[in-house]
Formats: sequence, C-alpha cells, structure tokens
Amino acid sequence: MYVGYFDSFYDLPQLNKHLRCHWRAYYPAKKVGAKAPIAAGKFPLILTLNLPTDCGQNLAAAGNIVCQLQFPQLSATTPNDYPQ
Repeated sequence: MYVGYFDSFYDLPQLNKHLRCHWRAYYPAKKVGAKAPIAAGKFPLILTLNLPTDCGQNLAAAGNIVCQLQFPQLSATTPNDYPQ
C-alpha cells in the first residue's frame, strides 16, 4: 500500500507562545508522497508522540492513519520550570 503524508505545526499555548511542535500525518494513499490523494476506505486513527518516522510510515502502510507529534526536547525537569 502506498503512503502519503501531510506536514504542519502546532503551537503549545500552555508552555510558550513561540514553542512550535512539528506534526506529520501519514495515511494510506493512491500514490507515494506529500499531500497524495488518500486511498478509498475506512482507516483507524493512531496518535503518537516522538516516534521515529519509519514507525509512522509502517503503520500507515498497514492501513492506518497515523498522526505523529514531535515534541521538542526541553531541559525542564519539574512542573516549576513552567510556571504558566
């Protein structure tokens, strides 16, 4: 099965207005590549956090829609590091 994908960003308002997280959605597609037409059918949705790219691609190739949020690496270790 072919895999398509779509990229975007998500701003984390609860941490810092300028902190942007990249996210990518992989899905079964009619051809390979960015913004490829989605394949016909119903597919389960899987939400992931910080998984390697190939995991999302493999899950989509198996017939799933996968949304991967890539949370940036931060040095904070306690809730007090984010008072807001």
